[in-house]
Amino acid sequence: MIELKEAITALVDKDVEFVLIGGVAVRLQSSAYVTEDLDLCYARNHANLINLVQALQRFSPRPRDVPKDLPFIFDEKHLAKRYQFYIEHNNR
Repeated sequence: MIELKEAITALVDKDVEFVLIGGVAVRLQSSAYVTEDLDLCYARNHANLINLVQALQRFSPRPRDVPKDLPFIFDEKHLAKRYQFYIEHNNR
């Protein structure tokens, strides 16, 4: 499980252009709704994709739809090819 504060801090520290959406955004607005996933929309320009990769690399992210036994490289080229990701934290 990704520590939400650590992940958000990493995104901000790397100057990632993003907007929080979903349960975390609702929770930050003082809702009692509890969620442990981080949903966000991010700018898709090349520089921002590089910043996003650098920010999240420490979490060893990988798409949920990629079998665990297949190698996966989290990089800006892969992010640029897809518009939606369900990424798991891989350091468990």
